[in-house]
Amino acid sequence: QLFSANPGDEIVFSFDGYKVRRSLWAAMYVYMEDVNRKRVNYIARNLSSSKMKTKTMVGTMPNDAVYCEYYLWIGGAQVGDHVQLDNITAYKTNTDDADGDGVVDDEDAYPNDANKVANSYYPAGNEYGTLAFEDLWPSAGDYDFNDLVIDYRFNYVRNANNDAVELDVKLLVRAIGASIRNGFGFQLDVTPDKIASVTTDYSFSSDQVSLASNGTENGQALATIIAFEDPFILLPHPGSGQGVNTSSDAPFVEPGVINMQIVFTEPQNVASIGNAPANPFIFREEVRGHEVHLPGYPPTDLADRGLFGTGD
Repeated sequence: QLFSANPGDEIVFSFDGYKVRRSLWAAMYVYMEDVNRKRVNYIARNLSSSKMKTKTMVGTMPNDAVYCEYYLWIGGAQVGDHVQLDNITAYKTNTDDADGDGVVDDEDAYPNDANKVANSYYPAGNEYGTLAFEDLWPSAGDYDFNDLVIDYRFNYVRNANNDAVELDVKLLVRAIGASIRNGFGFQLDVTPDKIASVTTDYSFSSDQVSLASNGTENGQALATIIAFEDPFILLPHPGSGQGVNTSSDAPFVEPGVINMQIVFTEPQNVASIGNAPANPFIFREEVRGHEVHLPGYPPTDLADRGLFGTGD
């Protein structure tokens, strides 16, 4: 097994060995930080002499150590020899864990917060997914899918048990190809009482959206997060052209950015929250019940069911 190592790290290699009838050897090899990343035999030991079931060896990593790996082999092995090994582990004993969450600082994205350990991005830490909406549903409209174009990135912040304690969302409003003011939100697969708080750097300008004290939308059986109700606040019209960033002869407007932090009341299994981007939808600012979702995704409790079966 190959694992990262730093100079001065004290690494313990441990395993349970049974039915050892011949010499049983273990060794640690260290990859040095040089031109060839040379592998050197750092420590080797015959563990057969120990009468204890659990065998251990400890090595302090030398200068310029980058990786360490360990090996086991039987000396003078013959056909029919058998060794049973269990509970093979390797761990560092002298690496700091400032927050005491069981994850060492150099592997902890939040070394001073015991509730957080790692970030899990979708689609990736430096990439975005894109949503493109046509807003005239249930009519087909012109079907050019530029009425609202949004980039998204979701970050499931996990604890030491790999459960999500927080969901951070970054949105970029890229283009508006419509005169209709379309709001945007998404629905998670958890109930609103699982959300402790929703904070955002967007300020709502109308009373069309009713939010509970925890920041989720009122009247919803599932936690519904409204990002904005008016995209033109984030992406103002440049003064010429139709829409914003949809006409090649009009000035370009830098995408509007929204950062959201959704904190859960208790750690959640990531699968139970819903895969990013969850259930995203747009709605008309002046008619909250007029929602447009992705194909196959259900409307929220506030959607006007009377729109089904009309138009196209």
